[in-house]
Amino acid sequence: YKQRINGFLKKNFTNEYERGTNTKAVLRLIGEKWVYQKPIEPYVVLITGIKADMLADALGDIFSDVTGKGEIDRIFCNEYKERYLLESEVTRSLSKYSKSVVLHGIDKLRGYAPLYLHSLSDPDHSPFRSALILLTINLFFGSYPSCEDAITRHLLNIWDSDYIGEDQIRPILSRISSFLICLED
Repeated sequence: YKQRINGFLKKNFTNEYERGTNTKAVLRLIGEKWVYQKPIEPYVVLITGIKADMLADALGDIFSDVTGKGEIDRIFCNEYKERYLLESEVTRSLSKYSKSVVLHGIDKLRGYAPLYLHSLSDPDHSPFRSALILLTINLFFGSYPSCEDAITRHLLNIWDSDYIGEDQIRPILSRISSFLICLED
């Protein structure tokens, strides 16, 4: 796992390979928890940056190869994907042997759909307690840790609506950003 990750970062994300101490720390921790230990809670990794989708897809492939659990599904979010459809697609993906999914472009979700991210990533009550969930936002927010505030402002701005408000959005952000990678490449 470690060799594959380092090789991929070195080839495609030079800044992260050379200076991305947080990126490497998150990837190392997720690798330890997901590959080398028995997962006991959903592991949610939020990846931001212009090439977030590229990293998430590569991580999905690496985890799939290393664990031998099969291909990881990719779900593309948009403003028309209602909560029930998102829940149905994620449930189908996480019910497979891989127990993993990549959700591309979570910032495009609207209405009640972002609320599903909260229940999905709940360490105590998630229906998928041993899942690996990779989330992406393909926008540059700066480097870690200052990017965390920029991501919060961005998602508060676009998700705040007649359907959900700041009091519901902040807990979602807290859950989905515990493992955060802010790409600089």
